[in-house]
Amino acid sequence: MSAVFDPLLNLSGLAAYIIIGLLAFGEAAAFVGLFLPGEVAVLLGGVLASTGRVSLPVMLAVAIVAAIAGDSAGYEIGRVFGRRLLRRPAFERRLGDKVDRATAYLAEKGGRAIFLGRWTSVLRALVPGLAGMVKMPYRQFLLFNVLGGIAWGSTFVLAGYLAGESWRRVEAVAGQASLILLALIAVAFVLRWATRQISANEAGVRRVLRAVGGWAPIAWFTRRFSSQLRWLAARLTPGAARGLGWTVSALLSGAAAWVFGVAVRDLLGREELALLDAPVARWIATHTTPALSTTADAIVTVFSPPAAVWIVIAAGIVAWRMNGRSAGDRLVLAIALSIVIAEGLRILLPATLTGVRFPSLAVTGTAAAVAGVAAVVAGHGWRLGATVAGAGAMLVSIVAVADMVTGHAALSGVIGGAGLGTLLVVLVEFTWRTLQPGQGSPAETADAGAPRQEA
Repeated sequence: MSAVFDPLLNLSGLAAYIIIGLLAFGEAAAFVGLFLPGEVAVLLGGVLASTGRVSLPVMLAVAIVAAIAGDSAGYEIGRVFGRRLLRRPAFERRLGDKVDRATAYLAEKGGRAIFLGRWTSVLRALVPGLAGMVKMPYRQFLLFNVLGGIAWGSTFVLAGYLAGESWRRVEAVAGQASLILLALIAVAFVLRWATRQISANEAGVRRVLRAVGGWAPIAWFTRRFSSQLRWLAARLTPGAARGLGWTVSALLSGAAAWVFGVAVRDLLGREELALLDAPVARWIATHTTPALSTTADAIVTVFSPPAAVWIVIAAGIVAWRMNGRSAGDRLVLAIALSIVIAEGLRILLPATLTGVRFPSLAVTGTAAAVAGVAAVVAGHGWRLGATVAGAGAMLVSIVAVADMVTGHAALSGVIGGAGLGTLLVVLVEFTWRTLQPGQGSPAETADAGAPRQEA
């Protein structure tokens, strides 16, 4: 692979734009991605930008446009020629059932399949053609193609730009991440198949459950702890004031309080976590490049007060749209309160061993917004709550790393800020849900003879 891609490092100007653009384009349009992963070419485009051989904005545009155009060409190839291939007896015998399942999958979750497929070389080469073959509406395909192309092209060009001569490490990590993502997608297909089988055989599943429930130990346990089991089921019911959202808020409150308490204790006692601040800061200083420092400065500026007012407003709008105006108001006030308290603690508490204040304002505000939104949407279902929490945790991590790279915060400061922001916001949500009278879960309201009221 090095023999193929190393010569790209000697390119510059127009030749670099053309060759890297063609590799990114051909990955899906001509199935080049089955043999040569285009992500490496795009990564090297960022490396060339870091050495001044090409312009970073132009390389970003080339990678994004080539990725979008390549997938569109792959879609058209699949639309025109895909079915002809499948009519051949050899293909029909081997792929008929799989294509039918893929058609159903793309019809239901085609957009997400296009976006996720962008991040693994095999799927990046095959998914566009498959989407065209199964006649996915082009508008739907184009939307997620554009979103995926922008995200993928920007990620790998900037990764190469920031990595510079260390690009091989990024290539190795990207390859491992692609394999992990491909494995996760395979697991998702298996789980989806299993759930569909269960849904299609609901009567059989109910018979099995009744048989298990009739087993003497299980039946005794159910009778003995019936009230406790009803209470637990009520705590996991989406939509109720004291249902799933209440439970998530309670768990997050306890975990955040423990994290913040440990960080403050170690700061005051100059032990354990506080002792890691200086070694981590030295390691970051020795591995920080000028480009990475510039990027980190921009991130911290955007997520620190007063510029961070945008994230407060965005979180409030999400809460308002999902749970009403009072939910939006509570979240905005709670985030603002977390930032004010963090500012007060920065004055009252001693500095870290690296000489910076505790906790991190940027991380406190970001964690508060993320935790608040996660607590709100968790009341509407586990899947949505888990998705928001995962994406939010990634965002908080990015802000935390950027804050440490700039030297504005230490390791203990970002951990303490994450704990503080999460604690204050979910504690407000938990308290409000606890104080709501007569808004229990369906199980609770049924026992009380009262109609259910949504939070």
